[in-house]
Amino acid sequence: MNLLSICLQLGFAISAEATYKKHEARQPSKLWSDRMQLEATNRTPAVSISATGIEMKGECYPEDITAFAEPVMEALRQQLESAESFHARIELYYFNSSSAKFLFDFFEELEEAAEDGKQIQIDWCYRADDSSMQEAGEDFEEDFENAQYQLVEI
Repeated sequence: MNLLSICLQLGFAISAEATYKKHEARQPSKLWSDRMQLEATNRTPAVSISATGIEMKGECYPEDITAFAEPVMEALRQQLESAESFHARIELYYFNSSSAKFLFDFFEELEEAAEDGKQIQIDWCYRADDSSMQEAGEDFEEDFENAQYQLVEI
């Protein structure tokens, strides 16, 4: 089963040149030629992945973290394969412990790409009055040696 099929079964709205919705057949090549867009839900962040970067914004506490994480991680790996540089902008307002594991794996993938010589920039964005997200960003920052990581107050 390919990524598009998984996303469609889960009901994700995915877009490239058009929006893909559950039960609509589209070619995955169009999906990857432009970008993958996962719409935010009340429990998952909006995710936009293109050849040059990824943006994740919202809250992250899905009932099934694997169903959310697998398509994101697969898309990330696919985009990193051909990228010389890649920018990640993460703006989360809340995440739970299972999402923390996903974020660790996500950041590890970016750090490995940086170790392989790719230019990786990560911006961890947090609200000025949100010390929890600032501290989380500081904790993640400790794991980076090769990727450029910065905390961004918004």
